[in-house]
Amino acid sequence: MSASLQKRGEDEKPLPLLPEGHILFAWIFSLLAYTTWIHFWLQNPPVDVLVVAVAHLVCLPILSRKLKPVLIPALGCVIIGLAIGLQVIDMCFDLLILWDVAVEDVQGPISGRKVAWFYYNTMLNSSHVNFALAMFLFFGQFGALAGFTRSSPSARRIWAMLTGTMVVGNGGYLILVIPRYLSIRASRVFEASFFDGWSSVLAARLFLFVALGSG
Repeated sequence: MSASLQKRGEDEKPLPLLPEGHILFAWIFSLLAYTTWIHFWLQNPPVDVLVVAVAHLVCLPILSRKLKPVLIPALGCVIIGLAIGLQVIDMCFDLLILWDVAVEDVQGPISGRKVAWFYYNTMLNSSHVNFALAMFLFFGQFGALAGFTRSSPSARRIWAMLTGTMVVGNGGYLILVIPRYLSIRASRVFEASFFDGWSSVLAARLFLFVALGSG
């Protein structure tokens, strides 16, 4: 009896702290790519580079092979809940833009586009909001990679579908929404043209809801 227990203890080797080599490489590549893009291409302030770097560091323990699998669904629900909450709030202003609804003020009506500009310009220049967006993005991409890698062969088909949905959802958001956000964020004066063709932003947001729901 004791011999079998001893043998079982020898077989159950402690799991390494760091993730698999290819996941670690993806993490390092993502960190370097995003910080380089933000600093040199977008020429954003150093605080944005710091936000992205900290978000990567927070994600690293989640990728550890020591993490108990039972914690992953709970963490996923927190991240998805955060993302849905942000998207629901943003969609209120999307509809304000598309319906061209004016908001009454003591000095007269304010166009829906101008109200949305005040919101987006303030929100996108807030470091804690950018950190939340970065956490959602990085948890999604690294979680999908780790889940696909560590799942059994029978479950990999499902993970492949989830990963594909994540790539399309996040990719569409990065292509259709983020460039508009960057223009609004850098602006200091309102221009109605910022919101021309905003229906594509709403479409990308709705598809992201579908992607989040499938997760």
